[in-house]
Amino acid sequence: MQVQQWRTKINASTSKVDKALRYFNENKKHKH
Repeated sequence: MQVQQWRTKINASTSKVDKALRYFNENKKHKH
């Protein structure tokens, strides 16, 4: 099942990006 591994990798990187974006947005809010 190579597709399953691939999906897991995509989900992991997506959640990392999501966390980074959230963190970035929080920082923008605090600066104003």
